Amino acid sequence: MRRPSIAELFGTGLLKTTVVLTPMFATSYGIASGAVQQLPQILSGHAQIVAEGQAAVEQVAEASDAPLSEGRRKQITANSRDETVAKITIWQEIGGLVGRFLLAALTVRIVRRRTRLRIFQLPDLIFVPLLFWWISTSLGNAESLVNIKTGIFIAALLTVAQFSFWGNYIPRVFPLHLHGTGESFAANISGRIIGTAAAWLTLTFWAATPPDPGKIALVGAVVAGLYCLVGAALSFIMIEPESETLDE
Repeated sequence: MRRPSIAELFGTGLLKTTVVLTPMFATSYGIASGAVQQLPQILSGHAQIVAEGQAAVEQVAEASDAPLSEGRRKQITANSRDETVAKITIWQEIGGLVGRFLLAALTVRIVRRRTRLRIFQLPDLIFVPLLFWWISTSLGNAESLVNIKTGIFIAALLTVAQFSFWGNYIPRVFPLHLHGTGESFAANISGRIIGTAAAWLTLTFWAATPPDPGKIALVGAVVAGLYCLVGAALSFIMIEPESETLDE
């Protein structure tokens, strides 16, 4: 076991692995950061959630002996909104958990890792952009929350499963002494810088005064779609590990 070096990740025999893996790893984080994790902000403009916030304010106002201040009204509205949004985003968490279990089940049935990844990656390419485009058009429909719950469950399942895939894939494409270095490089440079830059892109291009939740969803659809497209394209040249073992 020799001392690892970041330069070795770009050396002979590992250059293609690193150059392909870095943007591919980033795409999974980009889908989550650019679209899926923006759902709470998007739902703040949903017709049903807005109506529930107004109803909560009216209920408190009727029970109060004095008129409510503007600050108190905003607080009640925010609490109502956060409570409803939390009930919806829990489906995102459940979907992610199911995705991890599903990937684990497929691991024992499908040998080729490229095939395993594409089972989640290719549906993501179609589903997530279409879901957020549809959400951008349905915020005024009070009946659409049930479908949003189902959609975000599926989107999280397809996306989070890819996170688990990378944790299992990376140690098998780098030599033993570079396992930690390769995984750290992918997580910090690729995931946390290139991947989470998707959130910056979404927040930058949707910027509007006053905030427009429909535009957030639409921009999120575009950003996630671009990240998905890059990941799907690079999957055709990703390295297939020669062995399932972690030996040198």
